[in-house]
Amino acid sequence: FNMAFLHQTRNRLDKALKCLEEALKIRQLRLPDSEKVALTHEKIGTLARSIGKAKKAENAFIEALRIRKLIHGEGHVAVATVMQELGDLFDDLGDYNEASKYYREALKIR
Repeated sequence: FNMAFLHQTRNRLDKALKCLEEALKIRQLRLPDSEKVALTHEKIGTLARSIGKAKKAENAFIEALRIRKLIHGEGHVAVATVMQELGDLFDDLGDYNEASKYYREALKIR
């Protein structure tokens, strides 16, 4: 996880993404469906979005959302944060209806 941050600060984004994916594998073995796993999915989604890997980003955000709903329930700010990220992703892709859906859900929580 820390190596990913280092690669990201040096603009080695593909290496950073690989480090996050490795961290995710380790965390899933030790703490499946935990906040740390959700956070790692969210970080993968954010990084994948920034380098144009939209499907990878969407899958990561959806998994982060699933885990956070499981841990915190539907009305938690951590759930809203991931919904905001999904809205931003779909906005980037020009799917404004889908973006709007996630933005509205995030606003209901906040």
